[in-house]
Amino acid sequence: MPIIREGTDQIPAFETVPISFEVVSRVDICALVERGVVLEVPTEHYWKDYDSHWDETPTGLANRYDLRDWGIFACIVDGVRVGGIIIAPKTSGYEVLAGHPNAAIIVDIRILPKVRGTGIGRDLVEEARNWAIGSGHTEILVETQDTNVAACRFYSRLGFVIHSVETEGYGPAIKEAQLIWRLPLGVMV
Repeated sequence: MPIIREGTDQIPAFETVPISFEVVSRVDICALVERGVVLEVPTEHYWKDYDSHWDETPTGLANRYDLRDWGIFACIVDGVRVGGIIIAPKTSGYEVLAGHPNAAIIVDIRILPKVRGTGIGRDLVEEARNWAIGSGHTEILVETQDTNVAACRFYSRLGFVIHSVETEGYGPAIKEAQLIWRLPLGVMV
């Protein structure tokens, strides 16, 4: 798939690809931590939309951080934006990178729903991996939640391993576990 690097001026276009999904199950945290296996357990059904929290959208992040050194990539097929990924280097105030001086973090990855599962996500992560290696990073981190089983399976297939689990990583009001995945950059995706 054709992947292009974009500037911060394309953030509004980046956000046109939806990032919502239906939650129907959760990752079994014990199986993940103890055996590194992504198993799912049923849960109540609801829609999750990461863009519903404006301050966490790419536009919101651009208002909080200096994105000039971030990698912003898009996949555009026949003039249609079908996916994108944003990867950040060590950034002041970006807490997930604390304790990881040579890490980059995938801040956002999104694929148009009708083309999910076609390899676009893998191509985007490979582009982010190449960017991170070229920028001198030794590992990539990515954050997701136990309610995003598809993302957990995706990262696991690409060689990411679970780094940390915070069962109340978002406070007691949000009933989701925060999962941080890690990819040492010697690993091929």
